[in-house]
Amino acid sequence: MKKWYRSPVTKLLLVLTACASAVGLVISFVMLLCISSLVSSGDIFEETKKNYEDTNRFVEQMGTDSHEILRYLDTQSQFETEGEYDPDKIVDIVAYANDGIISGVNESGLAYRLGDLVEWSRQYNAESNGYEARGIVVCKKVDGTYSYYYINDFRQAIFTGEVNLYMGETRVPKFSILEEEFLRELENGEFELDLFPKQYDYTMTDETGQTEEDSLLEETRKIVVSGQLNLRDSDNNIRYVDCWVMDKHITELYPPIGAESMLQAVENSPELNGNLSEVNDMLLSALNTIYSDVKTYQDNEKEWTEENSNFYYLFVDHTSRQLFSNISSYTEYARTEEYISSIQERDNCKYIIVRPERRECESNIEQIYSRSWIQLVENYQSMTKDYTFVVMVDTSYPVADDSFALAAKDYEKWAPYQGTYAGLTASFAILFVASFLWLTMIAGRKETDEEIHLNTFDGWKTELGAAAVIILWVLATCFMLATVELWHISSYSEYGLTYSGAGVLAIRSLAALYWTDILAIGIYVILTVSLFLAGYLSLVRRIKGKTLWKNSLLRLILNGGKHIAMTFWGQRKLTTRAVMVVVGFILLHWFFAFCVSKSGLRGFVLSVCMLLVAVADVAAVYLTARNMIARQRIKEGVAEIAAGKVDFKISTENLNGTEREVAEQLNNIGGGLQQAVEMAVKSERLKTDLITNVSHDIKTPLTSIINYVDLLKRENFDDPKIRGYLDILDAKSQRLKTLTEDVVEASKVSSGNISLEYMNVNLVEMLNQTIGETSEKMEKRNLRVIASFPEEPVIIRVDGRRMWRVLENIFNNAAKYAMPGTRIYADLHMVNGKAVFSLKNVSEQPLNIKAEELTERFIRGDVARSSEGSGLGLSIAKSLTQLQGGTFELYLDGDLFKVIITFDEKSKVE
Repeated sequence: MKKWYRSPVTKLLLVLTACASAVGLVISFVMLLCISSLVSSGDIFEETKKNYEDTNRFVEQMGTDSHEILRYLDTQSQFETEGEYDPDKIVDIVAYANDGIISGVNESGLAYRLGDLVEWSRQYNAESNGYEARGIVVCKKVDGTYSYYYINDFRQAIFTGEVNLYMGETRVPKFSILEEEFLRELENGEFELDLFPKQYDYTMTDETGQTEEDSLLEETRKIVVSGQLNLRDSDNNIRYVDCWVMDKHITELYPPIGAESMLQAVENSPELNGNLSEVNDMLLSALNTIYSDVKTYQDNEKEWTEENSNFYYLFVDHTSRQLFSNISSYTEYARTEEYISSIQERDNCKYIIVRPERRECESNIEQIYSRSWIQLVENYQSMTKDYTFVVMVDTSYPVADDSFALAAKDYEKWAPYQGTYAGLTASFAILFVASFLWLTMIAGRKETDEEIHLNTFDGWKTELGAAAVIILWVLATCFMLATVELWHISSYSEYGLTYSGAGVLAIRSLAALYWTDILAIGIYVILTVSLFLAGYLSLVRRIKGKTLWKNSLLRLILNGGKHIAMTFWGQRKLTTRAVMVVVGFILLHWFFAFCVSKSGLRGFVLSVCMLLVAVADVAAVYLTARNMIARQRIKEGVAEIAAGKVDFKISTENLNGTEREVAEQLNNIGGGLQQAVEMAVKSERLKTDLITNVSHDIKTPLTSIINYVDLLKRENFDDPKIRGYLDILDAKSQRLKTLTEDVVEASKVSSGNISLEYMNVNLVEMLNQTIGETSEKMEKRNLRVIASFPEEPVIIRVDGRRMWRVLENIFNNAAKYAMPGTRIYADLHMVNGKAVFSLKNVSEQPLNIKAEELTERFIRGDVARSSEGSGLGLSIAKSLTQLQGGTFELYLDGDLFKVIITFDEKSKVE
């Protein structure tokens, strides 16, 4: 059954929906930001129900204008003398740079005329070239103070002999190579006292200035100068012990008051001498500040007039009893309270009255934050200590084109739409998220099956696909930035007030937002969403199809690098690799120790070094522990395989490198052993089956032979030869019968194809019975059995019939192969709860084979095979003993033959 929600048509509709909803979301959000910048930053649904004068935006605008007024009044008091701009006013650079105060007094020794600084700041900000490179020579005196030269003045002082270059006590001749080298390195900023030659050989011509034609008359000499560099005056007194050139210095356009240059003023000032870099920074700061202050002073002087603004101010300095206002009728200090009362009583008026000295703030605006306004006014206490500051906005807006009137019109026009655009923004956001999630779920799926389907783009390398999407998006963004200026630098708001010049981004006003901007925004959003969906859905399909890392360029590079590294590393011997790792680890520690000791690293850099060393130590501990664990795992695996568990496999999980290789090789050895064992068992089983089948096939004709021989013997043949033949046939057939029965039994025992019936058996009684049964055979060969058995019963748990066969076989074996006329020793004793029986005899034939070979099938002690026997007796005895839980051991010492059988007393083997 086809699933419609995965169909290509559905996917296309979802992509179109995502693009359209994203466009609607961005445009509605931009409109909402534009309206919010006009209305308020508070609750949009509440703010739109207010008049503009009751909004936070109105208060913020009053704060911004109040800030500009106070700054204007501050600069006015700084730049004016008796109410007039004073270009000759003295500006102390140190005081102005630190406190922003122009006191009119030269306190630090470095001061300029206000007019000079204003012109200097104008040129500096216009040209944006406040610094020159390497133009000032700093010379250190013997007493630790400094002299300063512009580089050309210093060169002139060297050439005129005012300052002379010495190496130790030897004067460097004028215009010599060494002197030129010194000046060149100094001017280029390359001179260092410690690196300047301590010894220098050179040849110079006589100072008469002879021409080439007179070269033969030139007097040449070779002079060697050495020692510490110093600069001396014309009287051979040490003047400077060191010198260097400043990297950068400010371009000096005007001289300070009372000095020919800034350098002279700094050199003559005890407070400033030695602080030329700081003086440069302070002068640069003063030029920047004074440029901004003068611009504010000049702009606001015309802007805040009564005819141009609906914003009015009243500043009253109670210390100097002065009054400043842009209301032309407010001129008398004595009428201050009358003026303030008239402001409070005016209709269509919003006012704020601040008295910082008394920590008071009075207003008819509800959302005024008193503390913020007091702090705002206190920032300008450089003007006075006791003052009153009053601001007022005429809300009837008699001036139709000032900032308050225009803002009120925008508010009335756009405020009702704020809630609408907020709702549209939320709706488009929900629609976009829904389509986005739907596309995520069905990515890579088709309507007909459940498999993951990848397209051509998904076959690209992961990083290449991501790079293609990002590059296209960057190009679209560049197009957007080049087409639309959506943002502009605005002011920064704190405590509900707005301060100019803080430089944060704010949305452009609706008046400056054109339909072309909206179109460009829409195109950009469509491109962005399309690229995003292409990259994101490809990422989802790759993750679902498990090709994200598999098809990664980084993986390809890492695998290639790993292969190369492992190939290079693998060619090293194990010992060489271990030595290289240890040496690298030691060198790393010594390297960091050397860096710390030589460079004097402190703080953050030292912490980083210590952190890297700690990481290296942790890595060493981790690698050592991992190697030990791997080796222990390999050791345990080898022990298991050596114990006979040839099918045991060493886990290679978390093993790497040599350890993994060794573990895999051991597993291969175990597998080979297992295969060999299985083949040996199979071969043994085939041989046993062959013997068993042949034995069964022999028994039938053998039975017939035995029966017919018995019938023939009953015929009483008179011929002795016939009777001899019958006796031989009877003996051989009986022996063949015994051999066949032994073979069948041996096959059953070796294959485990017998059933055991366990019972408690008195081993002493069974041994005595066995000796009695075999006594006739022993006496026939003149053998004597010496038995040593305990008097009390020795009970073992075995199959009585099978145990009888074991004892019968070993006693019969002794009867057959022991040397006639010797003694056979049978001993039984208890050792640690075990019954140990041993039978010893001296072999008639030399025993030139190993003891373990005697228990193999068809192996006989009589190598010539002249005696009767099948060679299966000991093999059967050993197999039956082991099947019953006992041990069967043979010992040979020369001709001494010894068999030992051990059973647990009252064995519980079932």
